[in-house]
Amino acid sequence: MTITSTYKTWQPETYYEKGDYVYPSNRTGIFHKCLRSGNSQSYNFGYSQLHEPTWKIFQNTEDGILFWKFVPYVSGTNAWEPKTIYNVGDNVVPTTGPVEVAGEDFMYQLLYIVAEPRWPGKPNQRIEDFETYWESHVSAQTFIPRRLQKKDFYVEVYENIDYIKETYTSDYDSAKYKHSDWTKVSLDALQAYVYENGYEYIIDILSLDKDQLEAIINYLQLIHFLKGTKQGLELVFNLLDMSYEIVEWWEKTPADEPMTWNLTVDLNLSNVKRDTIAKLVAFTRNYVYPKLKDFLIKYSAVLAEVDIAHAGFVDWFFETSWGPFAVTSIASAGWHDQFFESTWVGTVGDQQMITQSDDPMITQGGDNMVTNP
Repeated sequence: MTITSTYKTWQPETYYEKGDYVYPSNRTGIFHKCLRSGNSQSYNFGYSQLHEPTWKIFQNTEDGILFWKFVPYVSGTNAWEPKTIYNVGDNVVPTTGPVEVAGEDFMYQLLYIVAEPRWPGKPNQRIEDFETYWESHVSAQTFIPRRLQKKDFYVEVYENIDYIKETYTSDYDSAKYKHSDWTKVSLDALQAYVYENGYEYIIDILSLDKDQLEAIINYLQLIHFLKGTKQGLELVFNLLDMSYEIVEWWEKTPADEPMTWNLTVDLNLSNVKRDTIAKLVAFTRNYVYPKLKDFLIKYSAVLAEVDIAHAGFVDWFFETSWGPFAVTSIASAGWHDQFFESTWVGTVGDQQMITQSDDPMITQGGDNMVTNP
């Protein structure tokens, strides 16, 4: 990856955009992020402090970033003023007037400016830099052995890591916390983790949100350990907050074919993918028990309110794992609502669809559909 920011080491009299980051010239393991756009400090001019400094005799006087030299007085020199821009070479006298020493008057001349900020050595500190403000952050430099920190290769390494951390925070956190703190990891990274560890057969059933996936991941090893058992299947369904019923062959009256079982699952179509049912069948067959005899899926499809601008026909099309079908109704001007419930019943190889009301329907894929009278 190439660093796109043109700013690496801090520079004077440079315009920085909010979000830019710089390293101090001595690079001590801290970098600084720009919080407000503006120009950095110059070596040629700068602001005096809010409060007048304590003027020294025959020594340089520190005035924030300005350093004043004790020199002979020049008639007409103005008094020092707070928060005022001075250029190198400018002269001032204290607000009390020229300084008299051994019968001679003296003043102060701006000798030089310390332009580079006095960078804080700890993170989460803020510092002013002429028109800008900087906030300190820990650099990846601190994780590199001291003897290697100045080598070009390692400088590029930690600059790239810092850039990724600031520019792609979500991806950086996902890589950093993937094995320790799921709450700081993106949904894509969680899914990738599951695939990397060979557990994709567990999460390919539903369109899981981040909370559901976090719950599954926390139990991945246990789910895998319980593979082949009723307890493992129940754990998965409970974690996914799915309503289900498992009936084993010996629990039926009269007893069913030995070593078989039946499964009933309630699904809301708004929370599942198009291929959910097929995957759910495959998952239950592959995860537990030698023979799934009957598989009943009860599901509902709630059609959202639709704002109809004109009267006429409105069609809704649904794709199921058995083939597409459409629901057709006559709409009128205004809001139009429709609620549609159906249930697939029968054995795995012989499904048919029964509606809960006398809905008008058109099958499009040869589905075996029976409507209630």
